[in-house]
Amino acid sequence: MKWLKLSLVCGFIFFIWGCRAENKSLPSDVVAKIDNEMITIEQFKREMARRPGQFATPEHKGNLLEQMIRSDVLYTAAQKAGYDKDPEVLAIQKRMVANKFRKDHLDPQIDHITITDEDVEQYYMEHQDDFKIPSMVQSAIIQISVPSGASEEKKAQFFQRAEIAWSEALALDPETRSFGSVAVKYSDDQSTRYKGGDIDWLRIGDTSYRWEQEVMDTIFNLSQPGEVSPIITTPSGFYILKCMEVKDSGPRPLEQLKEYIRYQILEQKKARIEAEFYEKLKRKIPVEINNGLLSAIEPLDEEKKDKTQSPPALPRG
Repeated sequence: MKWLKLSLVCGFIFFIWGCRAENKSLPSDVVAKIDNEMITIEQFKREMARRPGQFATPEHKGNLLEQMIRSDVLYTAAQKAGYDKDPEVLAIQKRMVANKFRKDHLDPQIDHITITDEDVEQYYMEHQDDFKIPSMVQSAIIQISVPSGASEEKKAQFFQRAEIAWSEALALDPETRSFGSVAVKYSDDQSTRYKGGDIDWLRIGDTSYRWEQEVMDTIFNLSQPGEVSPIITTPSGFYILKCMEVKDSGPRPLEQLKEYIRYQILEQKKARIEAEFYEKLKRKIPVEINNGLLSAIEPLDEEKKDKTQSPPALPRG
């Protein structure tokens, strides 16, 4: 193995020496020439800088030079084949040039945006309504499910069970915040049964929860901790509800919102600077829009699919 590495190193040295001997006409700062494309020392150093710590030997440098030569050979072949005039290539080039212009002329303005504590506080005061904590209630539930199509006799039996559960719920120790063991004993709601019926915090007025409207209306109307509802009858069964705790609406503390507000102010300032930047350019560069043609354009039937193939999976076993 050592002899192989030594041979490769010697081969690279002789290659470079041979290239110098055969290409005495190359400028002193040119490492290689591919047709009319030249790889200068500066270009080679930049490529080395992109791969730090990989060029301890001439072999490594030779490998990098070969990669750069291959890239330039492909580029030169593509040019000779007219790819530099291909619409797709020109579109990519246009985006690259535009992004470079933006990076050089717009990004420095954005980078200099400053947001003070006074800016944050003023934003907070001006958007108090946006930062309010909604009124919330923490409730417990006992659900006695009634199967669809149940007879009146069966419904009466389920209602009797609900009445027993309701009586035991009213008899609970006032220190028991939820329905405790009563929910475990009677409730059919499996997600809350073993938590004493606790359904956690609900935003008052929110209609997106999974229970029926009659149930939600009752939950939101219970306003005193410990208050137990009458039995609620719905098409799916019977419910007993209990208010555990209520939180009134109020503003969130500024300390919790500082980073969020800084981000919002930054985005607003960026948007304003970008708008002013483009408007200034458009005053110098004429822009015309054919709105009639724009509205008549139909979308493509199919989006182009990415044809990049994933590498085959390794065989198992």
